Amino acid sequence: QLREPSDEEAWRHMQEGSGRPLRWAAEDVRGQTRPLCSSRPTSALVAFIDRDHFCQTLVHFRMHEFATQVSAIREGVLSSVPELVLSLMTWRELESAVCGRPEIDIQVLKG
Repeated sequence: QLREPSDEEAWRHMQEGSGRPLRWAAEDVRGQTRPLCSSRPTSALVAFIDRDHFCQTLVHFRMHEFATQVSAIREGVLSSVPELVLSLMTWRELESAVCGRPEIDIQVLKG
């Protein structure tokens, strides 16, 4: 009699037969392997029981991968626009405040 494989069996099959099993590491945008969890070696396979924790950890890694760069951009914007005002602005108003007007008034340049 045929039966559906359990979730755990399907997980094991995926880990063993995929050629790229899930490990407690992730490749960053530079192609470098980064650990996802300090308590697990990067070479350790992700067990079925840990799949939810692995997914949460990987999402956290991806969501914070550019935190330094985003922080630098934020500091740059806030050097031009006060933080309290920023939340009240549309993107067009922000663009104008940071970049200036897109039109050049020739009369102003001549004066």
